Amino acid sequence: MIPEGLVLLISLAFGLAAVQLARHKVLIEELAAVEVLARVDVLCLDKTGTLTSGRLEFDRLVVQSAVHEADARLVLGVFGTDDAANLTARALGSHFDPGPAIVSARLPFSSARKFSGLTLAGPGAAASWLLGAPERLLAAHPESLAAASVIAAEGHRTLALVRLAGTAALDGAVDPEECALDPVCLVVFRESVRPHAAETLRYFAAQGVRVIVMSGDNPVTVAAIARQLGVGGATVNAAELADDEALAAALTTASLFGRVSPEQKRTAVALLQGEGRTVAMTGDGVNDAMAIKDADLGIAMGSATPATKAASRLVLLDNRFDRLPEVLGLGRRVIANVERVANLFLSKTVYGILIALTTSLLALPFPFLPRQLTLVSGLAIGIPAFVLALAPNRRIYTPGVLRRIVRYAVPTGAIAAATALVTFVALHDRIPLAEARSVTTVSLFVVSLWILCVLARPLTGPRLALVAGMATAMLLACTIPFSRAFFVIDVRLDLPLLVGIGVGALGAAGIELMYRYARRTGLVFDRE
Repeated sequence: MIPEGLVLLISLAFGLAAVQLARHKVLIEELAAVEVLARVDVLCLDKTGTLTSGRLEFDRLVVQSAVHEADARLVLGVFGTDDAANLTARALGSHFDPGPAIVSARLPFSSARKFSGLTLAGPGAAASWLLGAPERLLAAHPESLAAASVIAAEGHRTLALVRLAGTAALDGAVDPEECALDPVCLVVFRESVRPHAAETLRYFAAQGVRVIVMSGDNPVTVAAIARQLGVGGATVNAAELADDEALAAALTTASLFGRVSPEQKRTAVALLQGEGRTVAMTGDGVNDAMAIKDADLGIAMGSATPATKAASRLVLLDNRFDRLPEVLGLGRRVIANVERVANLFLSKTVYGILIALTTSLLALPFPFLPRQLTLVSGLAIGIPAFVLALAPNRRIYTPGVLRRIVRYAVPTGAIAAATALVTFVALHDRIPLAEARSVTTVSLFVVSLWILCVLARPLTGPRLALVAGMATAMLLACTIPFSRAFFVIDVRLDLPLLVGIGVGALGAAGIELMYRYARRTGLVFDRE
């Protein structure tokens, strides 16, 4: 009665999905992640490295102060060759020469500050310099900030290089709003949108998965990239959100966010989960690691930092964002097929328990020999379940799998038990016990075959062939002398056999009625 085969087939389906994903350069860190794939209904994306290629290239320098242009080139070279530089600053290393500059103080980049800094000693460029987000460094210079916004609206990442006036100290407490800053130049970078990003986003929209873009870049840049991908809607500047309540309110109306801090990404994941959503989070930087760890499904790009990969449950080894539809499709296939197969196995569990209890209470012989029940289980459940567990299935995941299985398997199992018991009770006193058991086996197979027929729908050519093949195998088992002897099948074309087939047909009709009711009430799905 215990559905051991169900455990095997679930493990097999999960394992096969992991192997198939590996062939597509997708690494599953945990096998259970396959199940989560099917339930994802919110996908949070970082722009850089996900929607875009992630390869930043220096585009041009827009000079704001010609007086300091020569010094600026030297300073940018120092920023680009700094061992602690982030990926954006490193793109400057091959374009600017740091020369013999001596760095006397450094201020590492911080997502909270949104800028980095350094102080140079010696002649020439001796001063303190800041490189970072224009809206942080150019707030007191509206003309320069407007120029940066125009460039960002073209979809380019833009940084501002400013010089601290006088002898302002460079330390962790430096506040651009309280310092006198001289705009020197705007540093413009270009990055390309991934070729299949737009198609991938359309796929998720069609599948009912909400996509939220959360980037640390300028909201104007995020909006420009989104337009290239066909994504509309307002873009929220997360830096202007006062608290978690404001972020929660923004999440209800917007799906494009710029200047998002790592803490806000993590908070957004928690807020969405609090609404009962299943959240997947993708990213490649250290600032994405905590949000990826907290998400129901963390997805790291292949170029991600070790910390981000360690926090994820799935890694896109070749950095291809367009792999995600395959990932989602395989996850949904596994869960849809597991639900289908579980109905088969649990129906058998239900009728096995009911038949055992009833025959014990009525002091009747058990209606089957173990090998006869194995014959029915193998042809109507075991072999078909193996095929159906691995079959293609594009059905969109619907919550409530366990509830649907129980509400469908119990009635169908009860119908099958009633079919077998009615047949056996009607015949066991009138014909030899061996023949009564054989006829009851045939009756149970008829109703079990119809359970299979219902759960295999839609009956495409291969599935129809599967059902027909199992019926043919049962017919051969009842007619070939060797199999008749092995399974102790003692039937002939006479009245008892016709009674058994007739009762089985009535049971099959009950299964069909139950199926039609279940389809109307959403207990089973046959639309893929």
